[in-house]
Amino acid sequence: MRTCLLGFLVAAALAAAQQVAESSSSPLSAATDTGRQQDRAQVEQQWSQMEKALRTAAESAVGKVFPTLVKASSEAEVSGDCQAALLKVILGVRRLKDWAIRMVDSSGKLPMGIITGSVAALGAYDQCLSVHYDDDTHDPIVGRYCTLNIQFPYLPRTFKNSSEIIKEKDSFMHWVYNYGKWMKYFPIRIGICLPSHCVKEDLEKLGKYIVKPVNMKSWVGTCEGETPTKITTLQVVVLSILGALLVLAILGTCIDRMCSPKKAEKPNSQSGHLGLATKMLASFSFVANTRKLLYPRRSRDTLCVLHGIRVLSCLWIILGHTYFLADIVSFIRFKRLKTLEDLNTDVAFTAIENFLPVDTFFFISGLLIVYSNWGRLEKKKGKLNVLSAFLLRFWRMTPSYMLVVGVFLLLPLVGSGPLWKETMDPLLENCMQSWWTNLLYVSNYLPYDKMCLLHTWFQAVNMQFFIIALPLLLFIYKCRVLGLTLVVSLCLISTLAVGLITYFFQLPPALLLSTSESKRCSTST
Repeated sequence: MRTCLLGFLVAAALAAAQQVAESSSSPLSAATDTGRQQDRAQVEQQWSQMEKALRTAAESAVGKVFPTLVKASSEAEVSGDCQAALLKVILGVRRLKDWAIRMVDSSGKLPMGIITGSVAALGAYDQCLSVHYDDDTHDPIVGRYCTLNIQFPYLPRTFKNSSEIIKEKDSFMHWVYNYGKWMKYFPIRIGICLPSHCVKEDLEKLGKYIVKPVNMKSWVGTCEGETPTKITTLQVVVLSILGALLVLAILGTCIDRMCSPKKAEKPNSQSGHLGLATKMLASFSFVANTRKLLYPRRSRDTLCVLHGIRVLSCLWIILGHTYFLADIVSFIRFKRLKTLEDLNTDVAFTAIENFLPVDTFFFISGLLIVYSNWGRLEKKKGKLNVLSAFLLRFWRMTPSYMLVVGVFLLLPLVGSGPLWKETMDPLLENCMQSWWTNLLYVSNYLPYDKMCLLHTWFQAVNMQFFIIALPLLLFIYKCRVLGLTLVVSLCLISTLAVGLITYFFQLPPALLLSTSESKRCSTST
């Protein structure tokens, strides 16, 4: 209805502009030829004609839309406050009020190219939230942005080819049969700008009423208005830590640049104390740390070949994540999705599945544990301080790890958008509730939809492997035959466990896009 109303206004504006231009083409042409300015009264008359034509078109459009809107909102049992606010918007459009036109224009229109997969029409999010109208009743109308999802019904596909059930060769139903299944899993998403008096439940009722005759489903994703940003206690803690680190970095940089090594070597009664304090502050220096990052030192014992393995594995992981982490709901094309589905049966597609490169990092970690600690075991005759090694690794990994989690918790303070709450709020809520599991490196035991930063499962598993590896290394050093037998047995047991879990739960060999959907579509009756 909003789309129809706005379409009438746009068409009327174009027609009025053409009519005004035709009626004044001769004087304008003559004025251009002679270089004289148009008469003020003539210009005012032209704009008056434009406004009159628009008002006529607006009244005509409102006259056609208004009865339908009243009937729909009444039969859908929309709240009285919402109906009254919608009436004000319609009357505002009829009177060409700027705020009403902006509210109607902010709503998304049916997307162009639905057949090729354009299923998102998000509208103008910021424009909707900026709408504010306060009349004499002191009951202001403020824009509220909502997302309405419309899902097509699913019909069984029991035939391999559409021609077996659809006889007419040039029928549109061939496309529906071959690609229409994607409409089941990727519904049309439309941004709707409503008055603030209308809540999520009102749009839910109105949406279900509209799509019910065509056997479709609809639901509202999110509804939000322009509200002030609230800072939580956890965010205050994170900001305080970041502020303290920034102050330390500035002080460390100043000390690093001002205090030369020669001054530090001068005899002083408190030289030891001052030297330690200076080194502690200087360790936060931007300059010194940047230099260490860009020009790392190499020792003779470094296994340089591992750097190449790391780089290749990282590139491989990035390649795979561009496939898995793409927001296909916002910009999908059904033909491209069909291509992706067919790629799942191609052996070469294993490279993109990238379930192997993460294992290289586990292998490198295990290799370095043995490589760096075996010599110490021989020097100390089988003695190894496991607690000290664990604390050292914990201190080396945790600060930067938790800094990433902390920065992620600050995203609500700087982010917004039509899909922000729907996409980011569940992730942020997980981190608000379970950030401590990341600190303790046990986040991988949570359900994947409850984890804080899903990709950090690797850090948790890597730390757990490290805790297991040190006692196992001691056992191998003292009893090599039994130790190696135990390692081989653990490898076989873990491989067997993965195979059994995959078999009994009917899991795919790797994470596949739309695996369940394609299977369901091909086997449904």
